Amino acid sequence: MPSTKRSGDGIIRVRYRDIDGHQCEARFDDEPKAHVHFADVAALLATRSRTAKCGHAVPVHPGRQRLSCDGCAPPLRRIRPEIVVCAGCSAQIPVRVTGPIPLWCSGRCRAWGAAHPGVPTPPLAQCANCGVVLHRTGKKYCSLRCGEIARGARLAEPLPMRRCALKECDVEFQPKHKRQRCCCERHGKIHSHRLYRAAGKEVREPWGDKRREAYHRRRALRKAASTGVPVRFGEIAERDEWVCGICDKPVDPKTLYPDPMSPSLDHVIPLTKGGAHDPSNVQLAHLVCNTAKGDRLDDERFVLTG
Repeated sequence: MPSTKRSGDGIIRVRYRDIDGHQCEARFDDEPKAHVHFADVAALLATRSRTAKCGHAVPVHPGRQRLSCDGCAPPLRRIRPEIVVCAGCSAQIPVRVTGPIPLWCSGRCRAWGAAHPGVPTPPLAQCANCGVVLHRTGKKYCSLRCGEIARGARLAEPLPMRRCALKECDVEFQPKHKRQRCCCERHGKIHSHRLYRAAGKEVREPWGDKRREAYHRRRALRKAASTGVPVRFGEIAERDEWVCGICDKPVDPKTLYPDPMSPSLDHVIPLTKGGAHDPSNVQLAHLVCNTAKGDRLDDERFVLTG
């Protein structure tokens, strides 16, 4: 478009570009004449047009010429999508704020698309549990849940709520497998011990502080006194010919614990006196004889009566 400018000497200059793009200037000392010339130049440029590359007529502009009309011109700014679809496997690809917009999700899809245009990329594998298509390598299951179900750590569908078999607990819980009867491992052990000892087995005394301390003390002594040679009950009994080493009477192998005459292993030199947990320091004895001897030595030998 033409422009006007007034100089300090009162002359009005009208500047514009012609159709060929050349810079032109007209000077007037009268303002009305300048405005008339300005309007004539603008009307002349507006009435003239040329054919753009798109084939449509566009008005002539001074300077840089238009390449297409308003209908064929591309948008000034391209809208950037947030997610695009892979041209090979149809997987969703997030688009970054900057950089080019991706067309492929991986190099495998790009190579397949170049070698097989228009053919979808074949899936790599399927989930071993539910059969969902896996598009990433190195995966056997589609999720952690499918992996636990395949390994048996979780059921595909949850079991109905069940009440704990321990009478003292009586809590409803979600069983992890069909054979679970108690809400936790500790209650399961207590319940199984009661069922096992209910069939005529030993009913032990409550696990108190005294019994716990004695158990750990003897376990520590046995570990410290061990020579590394295993002590096997069958070998000791055959070596002693099933004869008690304390009362010199035969031991019945069919008698079971907690019968007082049932077989047991006795340390000749007790562990508390510095004896070793070794086959050479172990002998066969009746349970009652072993209990009565306690931690005595051979020189403190006693006589059992009754």
